[in-house]
Amino acid sequence: PLPPSCDLNAAAPLKDALLAALKGDGPLLVDVSAVRQFGTPCAQVLLSADRSALQRRSDSGLRLTGASAAFTDAMQDLGLDDALERWSER
Repeated sequence: PLPPSCDLNAAAPLKDALLAALKGDGPLLVDVSAVRQFGTPCAQVLLSADRSALQRRSDSGLRLTGASAAFTDAMQDLGLDDALERWSER
């Protein structure tokens, strides 16, 4: 799961975890239920992971589980409503 505070300090560990997950065969699931703060650096990491997953796996990109209200609000504030919707529907 993502940490409660997804800020600049959380972006590098998140990137490393998602890169490792991309090497597997299963869907790229990200639990965002604990997120209380979410910023641009982590949003950029998720967008990049989604793009990489779509390029490497023809069936799916990133999928979210347990989107907290804070995560949803932050994604909307960043203008990433479309990504949020796509990731939630997969």
